Amino acid sequence: MALSEIIIVILLITLSGLFVWYTQKSNEEPGKDCQLSEWSAWSDCEFQNECDLSGSKRRTRTIIAEASPGKPVCSSYTTTETGDCTRATPGSTCEKACQLSEWSVWSDCEFQNECDKTGKKTRTRYIIAEASPGKPVCSSYTTTETGDCTRAMFGSFECYERQ
Repeated sequence: MALSEIIIVILLITLSGLFVWYTQKSNEEPGKDCQLSEWSAWSDCEFQNECDLSGSKRRTRTIIAEASPGKPVCSSYTTTETGDCTRATPGSTCEKACQLSEWSVWSDCEFQNECDKTGKKTRTRYIIAEASPGKPVCSSYTTTETGDCTRAMFGSFECYERQ
C-alpha cells in the first residue's frame, strides 16, 4: 500500500469515528430548563384583624419538572408571590373605641387681674378617630381640662399696698 492510500484509510477511519460521535450527540436530548406551572389566581385578601383596612394576598406556582444538570435549579425561581390589598371599610365585627390624642402641655397661667395670686391653666386633647357604633362617642370624653395655678409674686407694687 502506498503512503497516499494509508493516509486516505486513516482519514476515513477518523471521519467515520467523528460521524459516529456526532450522530450519538445529536440523538441525545438537550438540557431542559426548570418547568414551572402558570401562576395561580390571587388569594382573597388576608388581614391581621377585623379592623385593618390593608392586608396581603398571595399566589403560587408549582414545579412541574426539575432542570437538567448544568441548568439553573428550580429552587432558584420564585414559587410564591405576595401583593398588597385593601378594603373600603373595616370588618363587620370591628369595634373601635374613640381615639384621642395625648394631652397637650399646660397653658400659661391666666389671672383675672395683676393682683390675683391664683389663676387658671388649661390643656387639651383632640379627637383622632370617632368610635364605632355601639361604643361611647368621642363627645362623651373630656377634651379640655382646667387646673389651678399660682404666681410667686404679685404683678405690681400697688398689689402689695392693698394687702
